[in-house]
Amino acid sequence: MLKLLIHGGNRLIAIPPLHHSPNTLWHSTSIIASQKSNLAINYLINSLGFPYDQAISIANKAGSFTSSNDTNLVIEFLQKYGFENTQMKYIINRYPRILSMRMGKTLEPKIRVLEGLGMTRDEVVRFVSRHVCYLKSSLGSSILPVFDTLRLVLGSDENLVRALRYLRPRLGLPPLQFLEEGLNLLRSKGMDDETIGRFMLRHISFFRQDPSWLRNVVDKVESRLGLCGDSKMFVIAIQAFGSISESNWESKVVLFKSYGWYDSDIVALGRANPNTLRVSNGKLKRGLDFFMKEVGYDPKFIAARPAMLNYSMEKKVRPRHAVLQILKDKLLIKESFGLYSALVETESEFLEHFVSRYKVLAPQLEEVYENSMKAFSRIAG
Repeated sequence: MLKLLIHGGNRLIAIPPLHHSPNTLWHSTSIIASQKSNLAINYLINSLGFPYDQAISIANKAGSFTSSNDTNLVIEFLQKYGFENTQMKYIINRYPRILSMRMGKTLEPKIRVLEGLGMTRDEVVRFVSRHVCYLKSSLGSSILPVFDTLRLVLGSDENLVRALRYLRPRLGLPPLQFLEEGLNLLRSKGMDDETIGRFMLRHISFFRQDPSWLRNVVDKVESRLGLCGDSKMFVIAIQAFGSISESNWESKVVLFKSYGWYDSDIVALGRANPNTLRVSNGKLKRGLDFFMKEVGYDPKFIAARPAMLNYSMEKKVRPRHAVLQILKDKLLIKESFGLYSALVETESEFLEHFVSRYKVLAPQLEEVYENSMKAFSRIAG
Protein backbone atom coordinates (compact mmCIF):
# COMPACT_ATOMS: atom_id res chain seq x y z
CA MET A 1 0.00 0.00 0.00
CA LEU A 2 1.36 3.41 -1.02
CA LYS A 3 1.26 6.07 1.67
CA LEU A 4 1.70 9.78 1.11
CA LEU A 5 3.10 11.84 3.96
CA ILE A 6 1.13 14.95 4.94
CA HIS A 7 1.88 17.55 7.63
CA GLY A 8 5.35 16.23 8.15
CA GLY A 9 4.18 12.88 9.49
CA ASN A 10 1.02 13.96 11.30
CA ARG A 11 -1.31 12.44 8.75
CA LEU A 12 -1.08 9.68 6.13
CA ILE A 13 -3.22 9.20 3.05
CA ALA A 14 -3.44 5.56 2.13
CA ILE A 15 -3.78 4.54 -1.51
CA PRO A 16 -4.49 0.89 -2.41
CA PRO A 17 -2.02 -0.91 -4.70
CA LEU A 18 -2.81 -1.09 -8.41
CA HIS A 19 -4.25 -4.34 -9.87
CA HIS A 20 -3.53 -5.08 -13.50
CA SER A 21 -6.29 -7.61 -14.14
CA PRO A 22 -8.33 -6.70 -17.22
CA ASN A 23 -11.45 -7.12 -15.10
CA THR A 24 -10.35 -4.28 -12.85
CA LEU A 25 -9.02 -1.83 -15.45
CA TRP A 26 -11.68 0.71 -14.59
CA HIS A 27 -10.67 0.46 -10.95
CA SER A 28 -7.01 1.00 -11.82
CA THR A 29 -7.89 4.20 -13.70
CA SER A 30 -9.76 5.46 -10.67
CA ILE A 31 -6.82 4.74 -8.41
CA ILE A 32 -4.41 6.55 -10.75
CA ALA A 33 -6.65 9.61 -10.62
CA SER A 34 -6.75 9.29 -6.86
CA GLN A 35 -2.96 9.16 -6.68
CA LYS A 36 -2.65 12.32 -8.76
CA SER A 37 -5.26 14.06 -6.63
CA ASN A 38 -3.44 13.09 -3.45
CA LEU A 39 -0.17 14.38 -4.85
CA ALA A 40 -1.93 17.68 -5.45
CA ILE A 41 -3.28 17.67 -1.90
CA ASN A 42 0.22 17.01 -0.57
CA TYR A 43 1.60 19.92 -2.56
CA LEU A 44 -1.16 22.29 -1.44
CA ILE A 45 -0.49 21.47 2.19
CA ASN A 46 3.29 21.25 2.25
CA SER A 47 4.14 23.99 -0.24
CA LEU A 48 1.38 26.55 0.26
CA GLY A 49 0.17 25.81 3.77
CA PHE A 50 -3.46 25.03 3.02
CA PRO A 51 -5.34 23.32 5.86
CA TYR A 52 -5.95 19.63 5.22
CA ASP A 53 -9.74 19.89 4.69
CA GLN A 54 -9.39 22.92 2.43
CA ALA A 55 -6.71 21.20 0.35
CA ILE A 56 -9.01 18.22 -0.21
CA SER A 57 -11.88 20.50 -1.19
CA ILE A 58 -9.68 22.39 -3.67
CA ALA A 59 -8.31 19.18 -5.19
CA ASN A 60 -11.84 17.82 -5.66
CA LYS A 61 -12.86 21.00 -7.50
CA ALA A 62 -9.71 21.24 -9.58
CA GLY A 63 -10.83 18.79 -12.24
CA SER A 64 -8.81 15.97 -13.78
CA PHE A 65 -5.02 16.14 -13.71
CA THR A 66 -3.26 15.20 -16.91
CA SER A 67 -0.07 14.38 -15.04
CA SER A 68 1.22 14.21 -11.49
CA ASN A 69 3.23 17.38 -12.16
CA ASP A 70 0.25 19.58 -13.06
CA THR A 71 0.08 21.24 -9.67
CA ASN A 72 3.83 21.67 -9.43
CA LEU A 73 4.05 23.29 -12.86
CA VAL A 74 1.26 25.78 -12.18
CA ILE A 75 2.56 26.79 -8.76
CA GLU A 76 6.17 26.99 -9.93
CA PHE A 77 5.11 29.23 -12.82
CA LEU A 78 3.18 31.56 -10.52
CA GLN A 79 6.05 31.67 -8.03
CA LYS A 80 8.66 32.47 -10.66
CA TYR A 81 6.40 35.07 -12.21
CA GLY A 82 6.20 36.99 -8.95
CA PHE A 83 3.00 35.91 -7.22
CA GLU A 84 3.33 35.84 -3.43
CA ASN A 85 2.17 32.87 -1.40
CA THR A 86 -0.95 34.67 -0.13
CA GLN A 87 -1.88 35.70 -3.67
CA MET A 88 -1.48 32.16 -4.99
CA LYS A 89 -3.60 30.75 -2.17
CA TYR A 90 -6.31 33.30 -2.88
CA ILE A 91 -6.30 32.54 -6.62
CA ILE A 92 -6.33 28.78 -6.11
CA ASN A 93 -9.09 29.00 -3.53
CA ARG A 94 -11.22 31.15 -5.85
CA TYR A 95 -10.43 29.07 -8.95
CA PRO A 96 -9.25 25.54 -8.09
CA ARG A 97 -9.29 24.47 -11.73
CA ILE A 98 -6.18 26.54 -12.31
CA LEU A 99 -4.28 23.57 -10.86
CA SER A 100 -5.26 21.37 -13.81
CA MET A 101 -4.64 24.00 -16.50
CA ARG A 102 -2.28 23.16 -19.34
CA MET A 103 0.56 25.58 -18.96
CA GLY A 104 1.42 26.15 -22.60
CA LYS A 105 -2.14 26.24 -23.93
CA THR A 106 -4.13 28.03 -21.25
CA LEU A 107 -2.50 29.66 -18.23
CA GLU A 108 0.71 31.08 -19.66
CA PRO A 109 -0.88 32.52 -22.86
CA LYS A 110 -3.46 34.40 -20.77
CA ILE A 111 -0.65 35.93 -18.74
CA ARG A 112 1.37 36.82 -21.85
CA VAL A 113 -1.64 38.61 -23.37
CA LEU A 114 -1.63 41.02 -20.44
CA GLU A 115 2.08 41.59 -20.92
CA GLY A 116 1.39 42.29 -24.58
CA LEU A 117 -0.88 45.18 -23.54
CA GLY A 118 2.10 46.79 -21.85
CA MET A 119 1.50 45.66 -18.28
CA THR A 120 4.56 45.18 -16.11
CA ARG A 121 4.90 41.94 -14.17
CA ASP A 122 3.77 43.67 -11.00
CA GLU A 123 0.69 44.99 -12.79
CA VAL A 124 -0.11 41.54 -14.16
CA VAL A 125 0.17 40.03 -10.67
CA ARG A 126 -2.12 42.68 -9.20
CA PHE A 127 -4.67 42.34 -12.00
CA VAL A 128 -4.88 38.54 -11.88
CA SER A 129 -5.01 38.56 -8.08
CA ARG A 130 -7.88 41.07 -8.10
CA HIS A 131 -9.71 39.51 -11.05
CA VAL A 132 -9.35 35.75 -10.80
CA CYS A 133 -12.34 35.44 -13.13
CA TYR A 134 -10.03 36.55 -15.94
CA LEU A 135 -8.36 33.14 -15.81
CA LYS A 136 -11.73 31.44 -16.35
CA SER A 137 -12.35 33.29 -19.61
CA SER A 138 -11.67 31.67 -22.96
CA LEU A 139 -8.68 33.18 -24.73
CA GLY A 140 -10.08 32.81 -28.24
CA SER A 141 -13.78 33.52 -27.76
CA SER A 142 -13.63 36.03 -24.93
CA ILE A 143 -10.34 37.65 -23.94
CA LEU A 144 -8.92 38.50 -27.36
CA PRO A 145 -12.21 39.66 -28.98
CA VAL A 146 -13.06 41.79 -25.91
CA PHE A 147 -9.61 43.39 -25.88
CA ASP A 148 -9.86 44.10 -29.62
CA THR A 149 -13.26 45.78 -29.17
CA LEU A 150 -12.10 47.82 -26.18
CA ARG A 151 -8.95 48.90 -28.02
CA LEU A 152 -11.00 50.29 -30.92
CA VAL A 153 -13.01 52.50 -28.56
CA LEU A 154 -10.25 53.43 -26.13
CA GLY A 155 -7.74 54.14 -28.87
CA SER A 156 -4.65 52.44 -27.47
CA ASP A 157 -3.34 49.60 -25.32
CA GLU A 158 -2.26 52.19 -22.76
CA ASN A 159 -5.84 53.36 -22.32
CA LEU A 160 -7.02 49.75 -22.25
CA VAL A 161 -4.72 49.03 -19.32
CA ARG A 162 -5.95 52.19 -17.58
CA ALA A 163 -9.56 51.05 -18.00
CA LEU A 164 -8.80 47.59 -16.63
CA ARG A 165 -7.47 49.20 -13.44
CA TYR A 166 -10.99 50.49 -12.76
CA LEU A 167 -12.61 47.09 -13.21
CA ARG A 168 -14.26 46.27 -9.91
CA PRO A 169 -12.45 43.65 -7.80
CA ARG A 170 -13.41 40.00 -8.35
CA LEU A 171 -15.08 40.80 -11.67
CA GLY A 172 -13.93 39.42 -14.99
CA LEU A 173 -13.97 41.11 -18.38
CA PRO A 174 -17.25 42.32 -19.86
CA PRO A 175 -18.96 39.58 -21.89
CA LEU A 176 -18.46 40.34 -25.57
CA GLN A 177 -22.20 40.44 -26.28
CA PHE A 178 -22.87 42.83 -23.39
CA LEU A 179 -19.99 45.03 -24.48
CA GLU A 180 -21.13 45.28 -28.09
CA GLU A 181 -24.78 45.93 -27.17
CA GLY A 182 -23.77 48.59 -24.67
CA LEU A 183 -21.57 50.35 -27.21
CA ASN A 184 -24.30 50.24 -29.85
CA LEU A 185 -26.79 51.71 -27.38
CA LEU A 186 -24.58 54.70 -26.52
CA ARG A 187 -23.74 55.26 -30.17
CA SER A 188 -27.43 55.24 -31.03
CA LYS A 189 -27.91 58.10 -28.56
CA GLY A 190 -25.42 60.26 -30.42
CA MET A 191 -22.27 59.60 -28.41
CA ASP A 192 -19.07 59.24 -30.43
CA ASP A 193 -16.39 56.68 -29.60
CA GLU A 194 -14.07 59.32 -28.14
CA THR A 195 -16.71 60.29 -25.57
CA ILE A 196 -17.60 56.67 -24.90
CA GLY A 197 -13.90 55.91 -24.46
CA ARG A 198 -13.50 58.61 -21.82
CA PHE A 199 -16.51 57.22 -20.00
CA MET A 200 -15.22 53.66 -20.28
CA LEU A 201 -11.82 54.55 -18.80
CA ARG A 202 -13.36 54.76 -15.34
CA HIS A 203 -16.59 52.85 -15.79
CA ILE A 204 -15.75 49.70 -17.73
CA SER A 205 -17.75 47.73 -15.14
CA PHE A 206 -20.94 49.32 -16.53
CA PHE A 207 -20.48 47.10 -19.59
CA ARG A 208 -20.46 43.94 -17.47
CA GLN A 209 -24.10 44.55 -16.63
CA ASP A 210 -26.90 43.13 -18.71
CA PRO A 211 -27.57 45.58 -21.57
CA SER A 212 -31.12 46.04 -20.28
CA TRP A 213 -29.65 47.58 -17.11
CA LEU A 214 -27.66 50.17 -19.07
CA ARG A 215 -30.67 50.84 -21.27
CA ASN A 216 -32.74 51.54 -18.15
CA VAL A 217 -30.10 53.95 -16.85
CA VAL A 218 -30.05 55.84 -20.16
CA ASP A 219 -33.85 56.02 -20.15
CA LYS A 220 -33.76 57.64 -16.69
CA VAL A 221 -31.24 60.24 -17.85
CA GLU A 222 -33.43 61.15 -20.82
CA SER A 223 -36.80 61.12 -19.07
CA ARG A 224 -35.84 62.68 -15.73
CA LEU A 225 -33.26 65.24 -16.77
CA GLY A 226 -34.13 65.70 -20.45
CA LEU A 227 -30.49 65.28 -21.47
CA CYS A 228 -29.48 64.07 -24.94
CA GLY A 229 -26.41 62.18 -26.08
CA ASP A 230 -24.80 65.30 -27.55
CA SER A 231 -24.78 67.01 -24.13
CA LYS A 232 -21.53 67.02 -22.17
CA MET A 233 -23.54 66.15 -19.06
CA PHE A 234 -25.19 63.10 -20.65
CA VAL A 235 -22.34 60.71 -19.88
CA ILE A 236 -21.90 62.18 -16.37
CA ALA A 237 -25.60 61.64 -15.74
CA ILE A 238 -25.22 58.00 -16.83
CA GLN A 239 -22.49 57.61 -14.21
CA ALA A 240 -24.74 59.20 -11.59
CA PHE A 241 -27.91 57.22 -12.28
CA GLY A 242 -25.85 54.06 -12.68
CA SER A 243 -24.51 54.55 -9.17
CA ILE A 244 -27.73 55.21 -7.23
CA SER A 245 -30.68 52.92 -6.68
CA GLU A 246 -34.28 53.81 -7.49
CA SER A 247 -35.12 54.12 -3.80
CA ASN A 248 -32.11 56.40 -3.32
CA TRP A 249 -33.29 58.68 -6.13
CA GLU A 250 -36.81 58.81 -4.71
CA SER A 251 -35.52 59.67 -1.24
CA LYS A 252 -33.47 62.54 -2.67
CA VAL A 253 -36.53 63.95 -4.43
CA VAL A 254 -38.45 63.81 -1.13
CA LEU A 255 -35.54 65.49 0.67
CA PHE A 256 -35.26 68.40 -1.78
CA LYS A 257 -39.03 68.93 -1.78
CA SER A 258 -39.03 69.09 2.03
CA TYR A 259 -36.93 72.26 1.61
CA GLY A 260 -39.39 73.81 -0.80
CA TRP A 261 -37.81 72.67 -4.05
CA TYR A 262 -39.96 72.12 -7.12
CA ASP A 263 -39.43 69.32 -9.65
CA SER A 264 -38.01 71.92 -12.04
CA ASP A 265 -35.39 72.90 -9.45
CA ILE A 266 -34.30 69.29 -9.00
CA VAL A 267 -34.09 68.82 -12.77
CA ALA A 268 -32.06 72.02 -13.10
CA LEU A 269 -29.62 70.80 -10.43
CA GLY A 270 -29.26 67.40 -12.12
CA ARG A 271 -28.66 68.96 -15.53
CA ALA A 272 -26.07 71.39 -14.15
CA ASN A 273 -24.09 68.78 -12.20
CA PRO A 274 -25.44 65.21 -12.22
CA ASN A 275 -22.73 64.11 -9.76
CA THR A 276 -24.51 66.05 -7.01
CA LEU A 277 -27.20 63.37 -7.20
CA ARG A 278 -24.61 60.89 -5.90
CA VAL A 279 -24.01 62.89 -2.72
CA SER A 280 -25.35 61.13 0.37
CA ASN A 281 -28.66 62.30 1.77
CA GLY A 282 -27.00 63.19 5.07
CA LYS A 283 -24.51 65.49 3.39
CA LEU A 284 -27.23 67.02 1.20
CA LYS A 285 -29.32 67.76 4.27
CA ARG A 286 -26.42 69.46 6.07
CA GLY A 287 -25.73 71.53 2.98
CA LEU A 288 -29.36 72.55 2.48
CA ASP A 289 -29.71 73.43 6.17
CA PHE A 290 -26.68 75.69 5.99
CA PHE A 291 -27.05 77.32 2.60
CA MET A 292 -30.81 77.87 2.80
CA LYS A 293 -31.37 78.54 6.51
CA GLU A 294 -28.12 80.25 7.53
CA VAL A 295 -26.86 81.85 4.34
CA GLY A 296 -30.27 82.47 2.76
CA TYR A 297 -29.78 81.00 -0.71
CA ASP A 298 -32.97 79.91 -2.50
CA PRO A 299 -33.45 76.65 -4.48
CA LYS A 300 -32.91 78.26 -7.86
CA PHE A 301 -29.60 79.80 -6.78
CA ILE A 302 -28.33 76.46 -5.46
CA ALA A 303 -29.68 74.49 -8.44
CA ALA A 304 -27.67 76.71 -10.78
CA ARG A 305 -24.53 76.14 -8.64
CA PRO A 306 -24.95 72.58 -7.34
CA ALA A 307 -21.23 72.08 -6.74
CA MET A 308 -21.64 73.87 -3.40
CA LEU A 309 -23.51 70.80 -2.12
CA ASN A 310 -20.50 68.64 -3.04
CA TYR A 311 -18.05 70.64 -0.92
CA SER A 312 -17.06 69.50 2.55
CA MET A 313 -19.08 71.50 5.06
CA GLU A 314 -16.52 70.94 7.82
CA LYS A 315 -13.25 71.44 5.95
CA LYS A 316 -14.25 74.09 3.45
CA VAL A 317 -17.68 75.72 3.63
CA ARG A 318 -18.03 76.63 7.31
CA PRO A 319 -14.37 77.67 7.87
CA ARG A 320 -14.45 79.99 4.85
CA HIS A 321 -17.81 81.36 5.95
CA ALA A 322 -16.31 82.15 9.37
CA VAL A 323 -13.47 84.10 7.77
CA LEU A 324 -15.85 86.10 5.56
CA GLN A 325 -18.02 86.97 8.56
CA ILE A 326 -15.02 88.49 10.38
CA LEU A 327 -14.08 90.50 7.29
CA LYS A 328 -17.65 91.77 6.96
CA ASP A 329 -17.86 92.66 10.63
CA LYS A 330 -14.67 94.71 10.28
CA LEU A 331 -16.05 96.27 7.07
CA LEU A 332 -13.07 94.96 5.13
CA ILE A 333 -15.29 93.44 2.46
CA LYS A 334 -18.82 94.33 1.35
CA GLU A 335 -21.73 92.82 3.22
CA SER A 336 -23.13 91.68 -0.12
CA PHE A 337 -20.05 89.60 -0.97
CA GLY A 338 -21.32 86.07 -1.58
CA LEU A 339 -19.97 82.94 0.04
CA TYR A 340 -20.12 81.02 -3.22
CA SER A 341 -17.51 83.33 -4.77
CA ALA A 342 -15.10 82.30 -2.02
CA LEU A 343 -15.95 78.61 -2.30
CA VAL A 344 -14.96 78.29 -5.95
CA GLU A 345 -11.43 79.47 -5.23
CA THR A 346 -8.61 77.02 -4.61
CA GLU A 347 -7.13 76.78 -1.13
CA SER A 348 -4.09 78.88 -2.05
CA GLU A 349 -6.28 81.52 -3.77
CA PHE A 350 -8.58 81.78 -0.77
CA LEU A 351 -5.69 82.16 1.67
CA GLU A 352 -4.12 84.83 -0.50
CA HIS A 353 -7.32 86.81 -1.15
CA PHE A 354 -9.00 86.59 2.23
CA VAL A 355 -6.42 85.69 4.89
CA SER A 356 -2.93 86.90 3.97
CA ARG A 357 -4.20 90.13 2.41
CA TYR A 358 -5.79 91.21 5.72
CA LYS A 359 -3.12 89.88 8.06
CA VAL A 360 -2.38 93.35 9.49
CA LEU A 361 -5.98 94.53 9.88
CA ALA A 362 -7.29 91.15 11.06
CA PRO A 363 -4.34 89.12 12.42
CA GLN A 364 -6.66 86.52 13.96
CA LEU A 365 -7.94 85.29 10.58
CA GLU A 366 -5.38 82.52 10.07
CA GLU A 367 -5.99 81.14 13.56
CA VAL A 368 -9.76 81.38 13.18
CA TYR A 369 -9.60 79.58 9.83
CA GLU A 370 -7.44 76.72 11.13
CA ASN A 371 -9.40 76.34 14.37
CA SER A 372 -12.70 76.35 12.49
CA MET A 373 -11.58 73.44 10.31
CA LYS A 374 -10.56 71.47 13.40
CA ALA A 375 -13.67 72.35 15.38
CA PHE A 376 -16.18 71.59 12.65
CA SER A 377 -14.35 68.37 11.77
CA ARG A 378 -14.64 67.21 15.41
CA ILE A 379 -18.36 68.03 15.46
CA ALA A 380 -18.90 66.08 12.24
CA GLY A 381 -16.92 63.14 13.60
